[in-house]
Amino acid sequence: MRRRLAPFLMIPALLLVVGACGDDGGAGSPFEGTPGTVESAGTVRIEVGGESWELPAAVCLAADGDADIVLGAAEQAAEQVRSLVGHRVSGWPTTTWVSPDQPDTYAEDVRVAGVTALALAGLVGEQEALETAWRDYEQSYADPEGGWGPPYEISGRLSDWRAEAETLTQAIAAHCAGG
Repeated sequence: MRRRLAPFLMIPALLLVVGACGDDGGAGSPFEGTPGTVESAGTVRIEVGGESWELPAAVCLAADGDADIVLGAAEQAAEQVRSLVGHRVSGWPTTTWVSPDQPDTYAEDVRVAGVTALALAGLVGEQEALETAWRDYEQSYADPEGGWGPPYEISGRLSDWRAEAETLTQAIAAHCAGG
């Protein structure tokens, strides 16, 4: 019985793999849907203003495939932002989620993930796509008929994140130049 069951269990798994590899019809942003994967290619630490940022070693975009690694890392950081925000505004507009038994590290966690995502997306020319995906994500919480708009958990922080991401991008360039 076990021998016959195994091939049948493999069918759903194969369908998932084939579906994931199929043509998406030219879907727009890489920041919609599931986050990318990052190959284990090592990391670098870059210091900016007394803060250490751990980034994929591929940030210098020196080898074939580095852009894919950086984009995958940007997608993962962007998904972390959405996850953090999603937990925070899960009952929007009437409630927000905060764990009472843990210190609130939300603001710092979302800042680090947001700045990282913006900097990495900028390195591969996808910062605008990321920002659009985040705006669309926030907009999904709006209900004009119910009388409320979206939360501004991301867009309210975006200008600060952009400034930090630009500083981080400059530090990445200096690191890659050997300085």
